[in-house]
Amino acid sequence: MKFIALITVCVVWLFILFLLKLKIYFNYRYNNVESYLRIKLHILFVKTRIELHISREMLMDFLNNLINDMQNMQKETVKDEKPPLPKSRRYIFLKRVSRETKRHYFLTWPGFKSLKKKLSAWKRDFFKKVHIYSLQCEIQIGTEDAAQTGLLAGGIGAMCGMLKARCIQNFRIKSNNIFFNVIPRFDSSLVLCRLNCILSLKISHIIFTAGKLLFIIMKNRRARNYE
Repeated sequence: MKFIALITVCVVWLFILFLLKLKIYFNYRYNNVESYLRIKLHILFVKTRIELHISREMLMDFLNNLINDMQNMQKETVKDEKPPLPKSRRYIFLKRVSRETKRHYFLTWPGFKSLKKKLSAWKRDFFKKVHIYSLQCEIQIGTEDAAQTGLLAGGIGAMCGMLKARCIQNFRIKSNNIFFNVIPRFDSSLVLCRLNCILSLKISHIIFTAGKLLFIIMKNRRARNYE
């Protein structure tokens, strides 16, 4: 009886979990190479918050460290470089390496097309389950030249219009509170972006989508092992 009761409780909790919705409050602000990100997750009575502040100094330090690491790796590669092989041996070696790499890590062209088709279908199905309640994006851009500012604002405005159309086409829109606003700033040189978004998604759909991706990864790995 205890075992049956435990199974019943687990099934009930799984059923409740599948019906729950994950609500996401997304806020992003970018101002001249400085970013601030805040994400709020709300599931039933549970709330959590993720905040990330990337200052200009942090970004510059990261870029400097990345450049230094790349330079050090290049120096070590030059030191450890072996003398070149003869042309025939080098050609055979590269051919064998490319064949093994293709066999283990890549698909054939028909398999790649089939995989791309499946992923596109799953992506459309996943996006259709995402409900957008609010999407507000404001971009302020300015340069020292008025003509350049106007051209940049016009180009960004055109891209924002295309992005809005894609959002309406791919997602489920729950309100008319969706707009993109591009403001040219002729008085100063800056790049400022504010993005506020509220969306929700059922947890069951996240689990099913992750299961589908895991299934195709295991299927492709098994197919490569039998080759």
